[in-house]
This record gives sequence, structure tokens and C-alpha cells, in this order.
Amino acid sequence: MNGKINKKGFTIAEMVTTVAIIGTVAGAVALPGFLRMRLQVNMELLKHNLRVIGQTMNDYLIRNQKFPDDIANLGTSSEEITITANLSSIQQKGFTTTYHTDATRSTYTIRACTPDNSACLVKDPGQLTLETHTPGGGGSNPDTGGCNL
Repeated sequence: MNGKINKKGFTIAEMVTTVAIIGTVAGAVALPGFLRMRLQVNMELLKHNLRVIGQTMNDYLIRNQKFPDDIANLGTSSEEITITANLSSIQQKGFTTTYHTDATRSTYTIRACTPDNSACLVKDPGQLTLETHTPGGGGSNPDTGGCNL
């Protein structure tokens, strides 16, 4: 042996460091897109659930001549079970929901908002509306009515 070390490749430490750097960069690039896609999927599911609730609320109206005064404590009719199941599905995705009806129970509003309250879907008998909140703007988007609860 002549005492020289023949170095023909990378050390394990160099390879681990390189893989860690590539992984970090790839994660930083992919994560925002993944989170955005996840929110879009959840919003589409939310729209579907609110449409089903809306159709079921119309069935409830036909049967009872008025909307329920509270959807948190519904009974066991087929309409009430459908409303409860869809409401539960919405809440399991992390959305917060509120329900309001007028004194005569002739109309209603269901509002479902994202966990950070940046977007809300509002369902009433005639429509399903998306409201957005301007982050850091101290208020709601004037074009959509905002989603302050």
C-alpha cells in the first residue's frame, strides 16, 4: 500500500444530504398544490352535500308546510335522516355550519365555512352561493358578501 486513498464515488453522508435537499425542495413545491387540490375536492363535496340538503329541505317543506326550526335535533323521518347525515359529512371535513330560519319557518339559510373562515358556501331555498373572505383585509369581499358569521 502506498498510503493513498482512491476516492471514486460519493460518501453516504453526501448522498443522504443530497436526498434530503431534493426531498425538501420537492415537498415545498408540491405541498401548496396538494393542499389547494384537497380544498377544492372538499368544496365540491360540500356543494354536493348542501344541494342534497336543499332538495331534502324542499321535501320536508312539502310534508310539513314549513322548514324545521332547528336542524341539529331532527327526528327520524327519511328527510330528517338525510339532512342529518349530510350535515354530519360536512362537519367531519372540518367545515363549521350554521342554520337560520325566519319566524314563520318559510325560508332558511345554511352556511358552511372552511376551518380558517376564508370561504363559505351559503345555501338557501333558491341558490347556493360561494362567499370569500379577504385575508388581512379586515373585512369581507364586497362582491360576494363575505363569510363573517
